[in-house]
Amino acid sequence: LVRTFYSAACGGHTEPAWEVMQDETERMPPLSGTACEYCQRRALYKWKEPVTIPKKEIAEKCLPKDLQNAKILKIEISKTLPGGHAQELSITFENSSRVVRLHANNEFRRPLAARFRSTLWDVIEDKGDTFVIYGRGYGHGAGLCQTGAYEMAKDGKTGSEILEYYFPTAKVRKLY
Repeated sequence: LVRTFYSAACGGHTEPAWEVMQDETERMPPLSGTACEYCQRRALYKWKEPVTIPKKEIAEKCLPKDLQNAKILKIEISKTLPGGHAQELSITFENSSRVVRLHANNEFRRPLAARFRSTLWDVIEDKGDTFVIYGRGYGHGAGLCQTGAYEMAKDGKTGSEILEYYFPTAKVRKLY
């Protein structure tokens, strides 16, 4: 038995669930992620509009108390997952050598969740008091891509074929 996850649109590759969901799952091959060309056919694949977020809001919602008034100089993706989703961000500050590293999903996206569709970011632009982020996908990217599964079903794939595609090495079996 496998505890499964799903997201609306993976953006081209699902990710290892244990990296995205951290303590919510165990490390096992069916949750390792897979390439997905299917969701590229739908509008959710690429964001229509970039996300614009004030630096001050990032500081207030994502940084330790002692840095909430610091001026953010740069946000960089310092670690990515196999499918390209950001896993870790590095934040640097004006007039400081200090670097804060944040888990992209849990410590950055979730506190600012109303804005971010996923952590699959193509470009992060500094616009003075704000950052503008362009990206793909919708959701955390772990497990089954609902948009891709829909497209696979339209192509005539069975439910078992779809599940076995998104959960590599797993086999759908009747247990009762």
